Amino acid sequence: MSYDLASYGAMVADRVRMAAYEEALRRVVTPASLVLDIGAGPGIMSLIAARLGARRVIAVEPNPLVRIAGRLAAENGYAERIVVVHGRSQQLELAEKADVVVADLRGGLPNHAGHVEALADARERLLKPEGVLIPMRDTIVIAPVDAAEAHAKLLSPWLDNPFGLAMTGAADAIANQGALRLSKPGRLLGPGRPVAVLDYRKVTTPSLDAAVDLEVAQAGVVHGLSIWFEAELVPGVVFSTAPDLEETVYGRLFLPLRLPLEVDVGDRLRVTVKAALDDDLRLWIWRGRLEGADGARKARFTASSAFHNPESPVVVDALGAGAAPRLTEDGRIVREVLDRFDGARSVAEVAASIVAEHPGRFELVEDAVAFVRDVAERYGEATLRLEG
Repeated sequence: MSYDLASYGAMVADRVRMAAYEEALRRVVTPASLVLDIGAGPGIMSLIAARLGARRVIAVEPNPLVRIAGRLAAENGYAERIVVVHGRSQQLELAEKADVVVADLRGGLPNHAGHVEALADARERLLKPEGVLIPMRDTIVIAPVDAAEAHAKLLSPWLDNPFGLAMTGAADAIANQGALRLSKPGRLLGPGRPVAVLDYRKVTTPSLDAAVDLEVAQAGVVHGLSIWFEAELVPGVVFSTAPDLEETVYGRLFLPLRLPLEVDVGDRLRVTVKAALDDDLRLWIWRGRLEGADGARKARFTASSAFHNPESPVVVDALGAGAAPRLTEDGRIVREVLDRFDGARSVAEVAASIVAEHPGRFELVEDAVAFVRDVAERYGEATLRLEG
């Protein structure tokens, strides 16, 4: 994504973001520091590092607007200390490795636009072993959200169009688009739970695959999963893009549900979120089920950006006849469950055998029972055994 100057201006004006980054740089920059600013844009982080006394700052950015960073460096008297490089950090070679690397290539989420990959490359090639990487860690968090206005705005053009035309295909597609911006923050119906921790000191991929239980603390209607990140730039310097806090330039995002779910206090959403993100494939999957306080299943949902535009070349290549798919762990477990459907073993017995063979996959035996029951409902024919 290539930003215009107005977009960069919004980033500079974001008080939450900039106050945290300025404080992080203040804590680590010394007169001996060589600072590498990745994704520098017009150079705000470079200017701050220079003002804090950095010996030398290298501002690297593929957007041609990085040349403005040179003008601003001269305007502030830092022309001799700030070096502007038009290009990508992955193409950069340094005679001397950096003491500090600072970057913010995030979009609405940190696993966006090469942010993780750029930091991993910088960590391995461009940063001294004892150097400091800013940010240090991002945690991706989700929570159930009542966002009626945003949900209606998303779907109403297709479901309530004034022409009397059937457009449910478009409604289905947009509900599977992926992380969308909330026009208003909505109302969180339960506490946020982390689905991924991106520790930039060791992470190498932006992809994620996590299962999480979301508690419902307020009755309402779930229109989707609010998703945000909590950043730790250096130890003790943090900020959050949570929807119930001050809005940031990153926006407020959610993964929508095609059909909203009515929920009561004590209900639980058992959710799986997966993201396969690389240069060739960007797929999101979010699915789960709603259970009552007594554990009874009330509803299920499945969504994926693969359903947004199934004719796209990326999806066709990934899912088409030419692909050579491999079973995931869950796929292997499903196959094992099917092999055990012999008309003699009960759901509980099958679940117990699966738990024994896959320790750590299921947090509770009840989780395995629910998994087996789901497979049985799809592919099995129940046999009731009467004892005596």
